[in-house]
Amino acid sequence: MNISYHLDDPIIRNSINKLNEELQLAMICEDTEIPADVVRFNSKVTIDSDTGTQEFFIVPPAKNDLLRKRISVMSSLGAALIGCSEGDRIEGDFNNGFEKICIKKVLQYDDAIDSGVLY
Repeated sequence: MNISYHLDDPIIRNSINKLNEELQLAMICEDTEIPADVVRFNSKVTIDSDTGTQEFFIVPPAKNDLLRKRISVMSSLGAALIGCSEGDRIEGDFNNGFEKICIKKVLQYDDAIDSGVLY
């Protein structure tokens, strides 16, 4: 995937940098080894932030669709949430500017996504 033309966009560049930082710390493991409340691809996440409560899915970049509540893992918010779990608090410069976020609920929807329900 050639992403060089995206690097001119500071939001995308920031998201890529954050994701790269996370990848440096990443461990490869089976889904069964990850607690159910940890955010990963295809997780349904409920957060509380300065702008209210939001609910969305973390998806691959090609499936990003804000109208359908699909947030790309490459977005600044998506990259920051990966690996977090219920009760975690994060803060950062996300799509709406600087926000403080609390992760309220994380659900896994692998079966629904695999069957095409979410896409």
